[in-house]
This record gives sequence, C-alpha cells and structure tokens, in this order.
Amino acid sequence: MKSCKKLLMGVACAALLLGSVSVQAADDDEENEFSSKIASGENVVLFKIHDIKPLRDDVGDIKECEFGLTLYNRSPKTIDATTMDLSWLDESVAEVIDAEYKDEQEALNKQKLQHSVAKNLKNVQNQPQPKTEDFTPKMLNTSIDLPKIKPFRQVTLKSKLKSDRCFLMMKEVDVSFSSCNITDEKPDNVDRRAALNRSQTPNECKSLFRFVSPRDPEYYREFQKVSFNEDAARRQQVRKNDMEEMEKNYNKIIQSVNHVTEVLETIR
Repeated sequence: MKSCKKLLMGVACAALLLGSVSVQAADDDEENEFSSKIASGENVVLFKIHDIKPLRDDVGDIKECEFGLTLYNRSPKTIDATTMDLSWLDESVAEVIDAEYKDEQEALNKQKLQHSVAKNLKNVQNQPQPKTEDFTPKMLNTSIDLPKIKPFRQVTLKSKLKSDRCFLMMKEVDVSFSSCNITDEKPDNVDRRAALNRSQTPNECKSLFRFVSPRDPEYYREFQKVSFNEDAARRQQVRKNDMEEMEKNYNKIIQSVNHVTEVLETIR
C-alpha cells in the first residue's frame, strides 16, 4: 500500500515539475521575442535595401555599388511618378571635413588678430588648399524613379550608384522625395479624375514611407500584409492556448491522484 502511495505521489510531482518547466520556458520565449519598430496594421510603404554588391573595374578597384530595393505598399493608396532620394552619411569623412573647416576658420581668425593687411588676407582667401570634400564628399547620394505601386503590391528594383564606399549602404539611410504622387483607390467625396491628377508634397511621401533596417526582424522575411508583430502576437496566443490546455490536463491529473489517495485511505 505504501508503495502505491509513493508511486502516485511520484506521478503527481512529475506532472507538477513538467508544468512548471513548461511555464518557465514559455515565459522565457515571450521575454526574448523579437519586435518590429513598424506598427502593426499601419498603412505605410515598407522598403528595404539589400543585396549590396561592390562592382570592380579591370584593375580591381571598386567603381560602383549594385543594390536591390524592395518596396511593399501596405496602404490603400497608389504610388505613381514618384522619385525617391537616398543619402548615406560617411561619419568618418564628415569628421575630417569638419576639422578642416575648423582649422581654416581658426587660421583666418588668427590672421585678423595679428592685424594682417587686407591684401594679404585676400590673397590667402583666394588660394584655397585642396580639401577632403573636393574629392571625397561626406554624403553618398542616389535618386530612384519608382514604378507604379498599387495597394498591397510588392516590387523589387535593381539599381547602381558610382562610389567605392558601398559599405555605407548598410547603415541608416536618409530619405527624401524630389517628386511625390499618391492617389487613393477609392477617394471619398472627391472626383476620381481630380484625385488622380493631384500631386502631393514631398513631406506627404516621407510620412508614408517606412525604412526597414537590418536590425528590424521585418527585414529578414518577405514583406506581407500580416506584419511581424501581428505574426508574433499570433504565435504567443497559440503558445498561451497550449499552456492553458496543459494546465487543464495537469489539474485533472492532480484530481485523479487525490481521488485515488482518498480511496486508498478508506481501505487502509
């Protein structure tokens, strides 16, 4: 009889241990869950820059950067006749240029303090020395004419820009628009022809587009109507349902063990 009771208690303890370990694992998974900075359900145009490839000339020097641009229109608007301007800042070069400008200003101020004659000062100003910015600008720039993108459609473009600093394209990009045309598929209380012919300001395009960086988990999957955050929430709900079902089964096991223990106690 004692052996049976020990066996039943062992089963109960094992079930309890299994439940607590599973709960802890689920909590850890939830804490470590990635999250995207793109708001779920937000009507935006997602875009990312990928497959960056340096192109070399015959002697092996990098002359161009080839890259892919993928855009997913997750809004009910149509994008047409829009030009996107992309810029990357080379922080190292920018620091050198800023330092050169500072040194130049200090030299001019020093001459003024030493009461240099205007003629000599003018000669110094008219004889500029070669600067870093003359052959290596701090910004890497390119412009891309976007094709027509209808609501909930995705396009991938291939483009190139002349530079030997392709590594800059892995960093955050500054986005602006030379031209911007956005139209609603079903404008409310507005003549459709007038709506289709209406151009927006660059700021309206900038507020609609969202850059997805390599640090965002949304970057590593195909853009789709269901966002990464919504998909993650769905997975968490499934995990929660599984935990509730396991807890329900665990409680049934405990009730059965208690019932058997009560029966054994009455016949002891």
